[in-house]
Amino acid sequence: MGATRVVDYTKEDYTEVLEDAADVVLDTIGDASSYKVARPHAKVVSVALLPDGNGLEYFRDGAPPLPFFGALKFAVAKKLVSGVSWFLTRGFRSKGVAYEYVVMQPDGKALEEVFNPLLANGILKPAISNVHKFTDQGVQDAFRESREGHATGKIIVCVKD
Repeated sequence: MGATRVVDYTKEDYTEVLEDAADVVLDTIGDASSYKVARPHAKVVSVALLPDGNGLEYFRDGAPPLPFFGALKFAVAKKLVSGVSWFLTRGFRSKGVAYEYVVMQPDGKALEEVFNPLLANGILKPAISNVHKFTDQGVQDAFRESREGHATGKIIVCVKD
């Protein structure tokens, strides 16, 4: 598994270079234009853009029961979010691309079970842009690097030597 085409985001627009190239797109940054790289009738799964109104139900799980006015406010919020989501995903529908918002629960143990063997066998190699010390200057440098948006991997601040 590897890249068949590398896109330099500083010189090229990935939505133009990869137009209609993907059967499945995983959107992790909330880019409403990600449908452009999806083939017609493909699928875009987002963990960052916006849930539809029904997706809001997830955020209510575990919350105490809402009194009438709280439930009414939630229903209005649900309609509002549905409208915004519908607007943001109109490009998806125009190409027949299915859009789904996925809510993930952090689960360290499950992540370790899946990724530790891949890391140990060298199958998965994390891209690390820079490692900074946990000092005033190191943290400032890390924030600057992040803000400039040109990191080629993860920016790490090492808290412990």
